[in-house]
Amino acid sequence: MVYLNPNWQLITELYSATFCIATRNIPMKMILLYNIFLICASYGEHRTDTMQPFTAKVIKIVDGDTYDVLTNDKRSIRIRMNGIDAPEKKQPFGQKSKEKLASLCAGQELKIIPHGYDRNKRMLADAINKLGQNINLEMVKSGYAWHYKKYSKDSALALAEINARADRIGLWADPNPIEPWNWRKK
Repeated sequence: MVYLNPNWQLITELYSATFCIATRNIPMKMILLYNIFLICASYGEHRTDTMQPFTAKVIKIVDGDTYDVLTNDKRSIRIRMNGIDAPEKKQPFGQKSKEKLASLCAGQELKIIPHGYDRNKRMLADAINKLGQNINLEMVKSGYAWHYKKYSKDSALALAEINARADRIGLWADPNPIEPWNWRKK
């Protein structure tokens, strides 16, 4: 979950300005609507700041491609790993995928490299762990996630999946693994 802090300096200035403007012949409703607009705009400004790489500590592994981090300013952010899709929790290899992700990053400070947000308002990101590993790539290399070709053209992820399939490691040991995007349609 992304929690955004409002710009309190702006809110204080608007509150003071409202009383000054109210003495002019401007309807109070217009002033309040304008102030609400400016406050909402301050949320958007804060959100764009999070699009720069930052460090954060992993506080929860949700599943094989999603985890929660706590930033230095104590904001909790849900991260959806960019370019990969891991088995769902109740899908074969779902629990093993989650365990693999935990082994790569649970409790660690990560360098988060954001790419945007998905439709569920999760931050899409790559992450580098304390060993310098790109954990998105490591999940695919170890055979516990697919390269999500529908949303990613990353050649390193594509090659990692080809190699994991050839070596029949992780979920590729299953003769007929079901892609998570097809599993979710059931």
